[in-house]
Amino acid sequence: MSEFTIITGNGSLIYTLADTPAKNNDDFSLRIDAFTGLSFRQIRGDIREEASIITQALGTQNKYSFWGYDLGFQASVNALRVTATWSTFGGHIKGLSNGQLLLGIGFSNAFRFTKTERL
Repeated sequence: MSEFTIITGNGSLIYTLADTPAKNNDDFSLRIDAFTGLSFRQIRGDIREEASIITQALGTQNKYSFWGYDLGFQASVNALRVTATWSTFGGHIKGLSNGQLLLGIGFSNAFRFTKTERL
């Protein structure tokens, strides 16, 4: 096999449970969101020609596209973001469904293009 690609995509609806914006640059901010969405996964490449590998890995043959859904929460405190997502694809993909929980930690900050003076 020389090529193996997984194409993914999703669309989500987000509901904000709490939102406390910072009043100035040194202030505390908090945001908590809940989301649900529709997800898509597709397997492409040479692996599709190896029926025995597909059957062993996925438990199915001649099925390369999968639809499922995501449920999750995201909390942001200042620049730190923590996300927990539970995904399922109806039990079709062994090891990649049946309630897989993904946890993520991220850091983001705004670029400041103006200089401010501090006392």
